[in-house]
Amino acid sequence: MMGLNIFQILGISLALCIAVVVSVALLRRRIGRGPGVFWLVVWLLAAVAIAAPGLTSVVARFLGISRGADLVFYLAILAMMVGFFLTYARLRRLEASLTELTRYQALRDARLPTTTDESAETPPTS
Repeated sequence: MMGLNIFQILGISLALCIAVVVSVALLRRRIGRGPGVFWLVVWLLAAVAIAAPGLTSVVARFLGISRGADLVFYLAILAMMVGFFLTYARLRRLEASLTELTRYQALRDARLPTTTDESAETPPTS
């Protein structure tokens, strides 16, 4: 086995640190089980891909892609597209909830105009 270069040492360290942070958040139930396991797997796979870049080439060739770097790029693009879609969907749900809440409060707080103050109803004379 060849020695690791500086990028690999830093990349693996960063990926493993983030995996530990995700694990702690998962154990403390600060994030859900599904998203927590997903992110833990992503960061562990990132550490493996950085440590053994030849492995991505093997997987890429198995999937019919010529280079491992292309596989990583394609997966990153797909992940970003899914992330943007999920963020967009959540934003739309939040906007709908906010609109519903605003309408509810507006109807709840609505008051009929009173006719006791006649000075407010008479137009000013010029």
